[in-house]
Amino acid sequence: MKITANEEYGLRIILKVARLRAQKPETLVSLNEIADSEGISSENTAAILSKLREAGLIESVRGKYGGYKMAKEADQITIFEIVRALSKEP
Repeated sequence: MKITANEEYGLRIILKVARLRAQKPETLVSLNEIADSEGISSENTAAILSKLREAGLIESVRGKYGGYKMAKEADQITIFEIVRALSKEP
């Protein structure tokens, strides 16, 4: 099985958010912070985060101090769930 670029990006995004949660549980990570740190365009990052949010893997908080956080503990998320969420047609 081959993993698409978007699926790889999604895995990297989940890891970024999970690592931050492990260090600072209440901290939210912004879309731009994710995009910059992973070298992914903001538009593509937003699309991937949207799919991960729809799948219940990531939560978003709106507002000036908003951002993204894990919807559940990282050890409760499987690679299969991430790949499935990102391989769905729009």
